[in-house]
Amino acid sequence: MRDIGFTNATIGVMAAAYSGVMLLAETPSGILADRWSRKGVLILGSIALVVSSWICGISNSVPMYLIGAMFWGVFYALYSGTYDSIVYDTLLEEKGHVDDYEKYYGRVRVFESAALVSSSLLGGLLGEALDLRAAFYWTIPAALLSIVPLLLFREPVLHRAETETPLSSHVREMFAVVLRRGALTQILLAVVGATLAMEILYEFTQLWYIAIAMPIALFGVANALILAAPGVAGVIVAWASHRWRIGLLLALGMIATLGLTIEQSSWFIMTCQTILALSLTAVSIAFNKRMHNQLPSKVRAGASSAISTLSRLLFIPLAAAFGFISNSHSTFIAGWILVGIVAVAYSVGFTIFAKEQTGPKITT
Repeated sequence: MRDIGFTNATIGVMAAAYSGVMLLAETPSGILADRWSRKGVLILGSIALVVSSWICGISNSVPMYLIGAMFWGVFYALYSGTYDSIVYDTLLEEKGHVDDYEKYYGRVRVFESAALVSSSLLGGLLGEALDLRAAFYWTIPAALLSIVPLLLFREPVLHRAETETPLSSHVREMFAVVLRRGALTQILLAVVGATLAMEILYEFTQLWYIAIAMPIALFGVANALILAAPGVAGVIVAWASHRWRIGLLLALGMIATLGLTIEQSSWFIMTCQTILALSLTAVSIAFNKRMHNQLPSKVRAGASSAISTLSRLLFIPLAAAFGFISNSHSTFIAGWILVGIVAVAYSVGFTIFAKEQTGPKITT
C-alpha cells in the first residue's frame, strides 16, 4: 500500500470505505440468505473475495486499491452471520435439538483459525520469496476452492418455511424480533459488546507492540498466537458450556483485558491478548447459541446480520476514539475503552448464565 501511494490518511479512508460498504450490504445480504439460499450467499461472498484479491493485486494507485477493498467489504458482509445460522439450523433439522451447537460451531472456528494461522505464515513466505502482490494472487484459487464444498453441501430448509411472505413483511418481522424487549435484549447487548471488543483487539493489536518496542522477530509469533486462540476456543467451548466454566473464562478474559492497560514486557502483552481472544471467542459462541434460541429460522441470518451491522456502527466511533487517545496519550490509556466494553459484555453475560435454566426455548 505504501508502494502505490498510501499515507496514514488514505489508509483511514480505505478503512472507512470498506466499513461503509459492510454497513450497506450486511443486513440486505442476511435477508437474501433467509429468502433465497445461505450457501448461495456464501458462494457470492467467495466470488467477491476473488474480485477483491484480483483488483488489489493488480492495483497501482490508491483509487483502484480502494475499489478492491470495497469488494472485500462485500465479501465480509456476505460471510458475516451466515455460517452460525447454517450450523444452528442444520443441527435443528438433523437432530431436532441444538445441544451440540457449541461443539459443532466450535469446529468451524477451529478450521477457521487453522486457515488464518497457516495462510498468515504462507503469505509471509510468498511475500518474501516472490513479491507482496503474490499473496493477493494466491488468495484467488483458495477462494475459488471454497465454492466446491459449498456446492456439495445440502443446506437446511427450515428458513424457507414461509417463502411466500412479502419482502416488506419479512423485513418488519426481522427488525421486530431484533428490537423486541425481553431475554433477547440482554443477549444482544452481550453479543454486540463481545463483537466490539474482538474488533478492537484485532484491529489495534500491533499498537501495543509498537508502544513497548517489541522486537520485529516477535511480531510473527504474536500474530500466530492471537490467530490460533479462536481455534483453541473452538476446541474447549463445548467443555466450557457449564456455568462455572463459562464464569472462569469470563474472569480470565477480564483479567487479561486489565493487563492490557499496564505497560509490561512483550510476552506479558502477547499472553494477555491471546487469553482475551480465546475468552472472547468462547463466550461469543455461547452468546450466539442463546441468541439463535430466540430467533425464528426464517429471519435467522438476516437478524444476525442486522446485529452485526449494529456492532459495526458502534465500532466506527469507538475505533476513532481509541486511535485518538492512543495517539495523544498512550495505547495503554486507550486500553481502558476495551476494559469498559468487556466489562459491560461480560457483566451482562454473567447475569444471563447465572439465571439460566435448563431447557432453553428453541424457536424454529
